[in-house]
Amino acid sequence: MKKILGLLVIILLVSPADADWINFSGAENAHNIAEIHINDDHVRLNLEIYLKDLETFEELIPDDMFRDAVPGRPPAIERLRIFSEKTFQIKNDKGDNLLARLAFVEPGMRKDRPSPFAGMLNPYTLQRIPGPPEDKRVLYAELVYPFREKPKSLAIIPPLDDRGMGRVSIGFITYHNRVPIIDFRYLSEPAKITLDWQDPWYSSFDNKALKRWQQGGVMSFLYIEPYEVRHEVLVRVKDLEAWMDLGLRGDEFIEADENEELKKAKARES
Repeated sequence: MKKILGLLVIILLVSPADADWINFSGAENAHNIAEIHINDDHVRLNLEIYLKDLETFEELIPDDMFRDAVPGRPPAIERLRIFSEKTFQIKNDKGDNLLARLAFVEPGMRKDRPSPFAGMLNPYTLQRIPGPPEDKRVLYAELVYPFREKPKSLAIIPPLDDRGMGRVSIGFITYHNRVPIIDFRYLSEPAKITLDWQDPWYSSFDNKALKRWQQGGVMSFLYIEPYEVRHEVLVRVKDLEAWMDLGLRGDEFIEADENEELKKAKARES
């Protein structure tokens, strides 16, 4: 790896790291997957569409995937307008629909995503955590929703039924300028996200159920074991740089060649 994510782990007593969070939702195994990337001038939507749900996303199916011509089927540009305004909507803070451009679409295979608890019982709901569908075939589509002015918020609206609930199962994850602002969750209803363009770490969904597990820039974990007490601190590089000079080239990542020297420096200080 060329870069190491900008979280520095400080372990006061040397032992294996345990600070972690377990996602029992199983959303990474939903039939359909949406990866949403919010950038400075556009939103990129990567979709993995389950074959049995193709009808819901019919506007994205290329004409050449049909054996015969479909009478009355709108041209591609009109289908994209329908998709943007009715199927998978992204609205800016003024309530306007962002119009999508189809960058890429082709049949493919579902991405493998870590899901170590699939098949186990969720200790909170006592429901079995779903695994991925047996049929790994998907229609993969990449769409770009451009905008001119950076919106203060965005509303993400999946395909909805007459009751206003999701028509198909969609697991989704969202990034703002490469910063993950949500863990995998189900996108089953409209979701509004407030954007912090100065520090995307603090961009967040209004729905409390869509909060990222690690919300603070500094998190402390205390482990009391039979023969030791261990204290772990997770700190964003950007926050740590405000307290001390780490000698890093940037405030977003710890570069691979900086990692060993940084660990040695912290060990000398402790």
